Amino acid sequence: MGSGTASPQVAGGTTYYLPLASIPVLFCQRSTLGANVLVKSGRLAVQFIAGIRTCIDRVNISANVTLQPSFGWKQVVRVFNLDPRQHTGYESNMLKIYATLGTTWNLAAPFRYPGQASVATTPFGLIPSLEA
Repeated sequence: MGSGTASPQVAGGTTYYLPLASIPVLFCQRSTLGANVLVKSGRLAVQFIAGIRTCIDRVNISANVTLQPSFGWKQVVRVFNLDPRQHTGYESNMLKIYATLGTTWNLAAPFRYPGQASVATTPFGLIPSLEA
């Protein structure tokens, strides 16, 4: 992460950079994905994207949201319902989380569900697995 990072975002006069990305991964146009995040130092920004339902701790957001260390653990969930005629089927930055330079943070219990799952009323708990 640094000044050469692609796709910087500016929110409230502060520049945020992409702290993680992956190779483009296949996902359905109707998908639910998320993770729990904890900011240890610095700040994270969760990008608002029109047409994609984004919740932080079960509350829909309607603008970019900044997360700070004093907020503790937060669950970020995105529910996609994309037009199949405009959806490529691949994405490399599904969470759309950005960080200020030098930010330390934890990412826990990431999930991706093919379909639209309801946002959990209790965001922290056991994550079911298909493995025994």
